[in-house]
Amino acid sequence: MYNLKNKTMKNFMTIALLLVMVNTYAQQVDSIKTTKVETVTDTVNGEITSKKIKTITLKEQAVKTDPADKGKLNADRIFPPTKVKKTVMVDYDADPFYDEKTTLKYFELNNDNYVFRKSNDGFIMNVLNKDEEVLKANARQTKSGPYYVVNSNEFDGIGFFNKEKKFVLEFYNQKTDKLETIEFAEK
Repeated sequence: MYNLKNKTMKNFMTIALLLVMVNTYAQQVDSIKTTKVETVTDTVNGEITSKKIKTITLKEQAVKTDPADKGKLNADRIFPPTKVKKTVMVDYDADPFYDEKTTLKYFELNNDNYVFRKSNDGFIMNVLNKDEEVLKANARQTKSGPYYVVNSNEFDGIGFFNKEKKFVLEFYNQKTDKLETIEFAEK
């Protein structure tokens, strides 16, 4: 009888601990993942070709409460910016594998929305203008480390991703005759 009670209590405590851990972990980030698959048909050199395009969009937002309500049972929720990551895959043939994969990350600088699109030697920095992307800069990864050489009409410099996942760009501003630093915040 004693062993049964002791074992039951041990099982109860284990289950309660697991529920608390799962509940705590589950409330860290709200995330929505959507997948869209479409087939696009086009005519190339007189031949009808089709390709399958799969777009996976992941939107994440941290779950936070108002610091002024710290310690309250029903604290007000605050809504930090939503982070968006989009992966686009293209299949040009009839096999079950996708032939191309592109990952897009969204950033913000001075109220402008940027799309960072992976390229062979780094990434491309585009500005979102309504539903259209306009090329702003190329960022090529250096061979000596996690740094990028950035070239554009507005700024040429060196950039890197910091611990907060912001892209920090240092460049020489000819108008002000000074070195400047700007940060692209992940959106």
